[in-house]
Amino acid sequence: MVRRAGALVGGQNYFERFPFAGVFVGNERSRRACFAADMAAAVSLEHQLMAAAIAAGLLGLFLAWLMYIKRPDQPKKLAQIV
Repeated sequence: MVRRAGALVGGQNYFERFPFAGVFVGNERSRRACFAADMAAAVSLEHQLMAAAIAAGLLGLFLAWLMYIKRPDQPKKLAQIV
């Protein structure tokens, strides 16, 4: 399939000389299983990073509320300590 695609556009088959050509060898079922596992890991990482960003934003909002609404004298005390 790769050879035919390269011939159609007039290019060369660079995959034959590719150092990791063994990656592209295998049956379709194993390639799909590997792709599905990689996608599951990527989606999991994406959700973890999204949750961390949301948690950081909520923590910032809470600290702003705590320091400027609940205890307005707290930023001055913190500035003196630092």
